[in-house]
This record gives sequence, structure tokens and C-alpha cells, in this order.
Amino acid sequence: MIRCTLSDRLSSFRGPGVSLIPERQAGMNHIEHCKAQAEKARTDAQSTSLDNVRDRCLRSMAVWLDMADRAERIAEERAHREAGKVPFM
Repeated sequence: MIRCTLSDRLSSFRGPGVSLIPERQAGMNHIEHCKAQAEKARTDAQSTSLDNVRDRCLRSMAVWLDMADRAERIAEERAHREAGKVPFM
């Protein structure tokens, strides 16, 4: 019996060396990535003439901005915690 991993099976569909998850640009952290995706969604919304696509892009932009806000808040809380100060909520 020949056994293959999930990675082996997936590579047969997408080709060897192709990642399922796109790489972030070099030096880009999570917050910057979320903000860049929000900006991309905004420009996509502005460039389309279809209402449903515009709505989808604007919803996507809102979610990306929410993720960036959460990531910033978590980074601030982590910095306070590491400094020995607990932030007041």
C-alpha cells in the first residue's frame, strides 16, 4: 500500500512548490498586511460598476480594517503586559 500525505495530494492539484497561502511581502507585519488588503478592497470597490461586487468589496474592506484594529489593540496590550503594566479597559 502506498501512503501519501495531504501535502502530496494537494501538490498534484496545484503543482509542486506552489503554496496555498500567498506569501506576504517581505517585511510586512500582520497589521500592515490587513491595512493593505483593506486598501485593495477599497480600490476594487471604486473600480467596479456592479453593485453586488462593490458591496462585497466594501464588506471585505470593513472586515480587514476590523482585523487591523484588533491586531493593533492586541499588540498594545502585549507591550503593556511585557512592560509589567496592565492596561485599563
